[in-house]
Amino acid sequence: MGNINKCLAKGYRVIVVYLVQDAQKAWELTQARELVKRRSIERGGFIDTCNKINANLLAIFREHKDNSNFEFWLINKQGEPDMKKATVILHSPELRKVEEIEAALQVGYNVSIGN
Repeated sequence: MGNINKCLAKGYRVIVVYLVQDAQKAWELTQARELVKRRSIERGGFIDTCNKINANLLAIFREHKDNSNFEFWLINKQGEPDMKKATVILHSPELRKVEEIEAALQVGYNVSIGN
């Protein structure tokens, strides 16, 4: 949250974009990225991160939701590989979607992924 605080304090506009991806598909993309970046990601670490994502984003959202330079975009791909069935919730000073964003971030992230 430190970088967000610094940017907002200096008057910058901050947009957080959260793209919700199915956990299995996210794990597959992570494994593919390992081959390119040659950086190993442990499955346990991936799951731990998944379990913390929504709580951390909810804390960020709650801290900054009333700042006129803060926006939060939540895009849920609904388990699909493309954006055809995606649902979108946009929060900004003009589009006050506090309840919708908070409700979406309070849903647990399903991390029951295979190998």
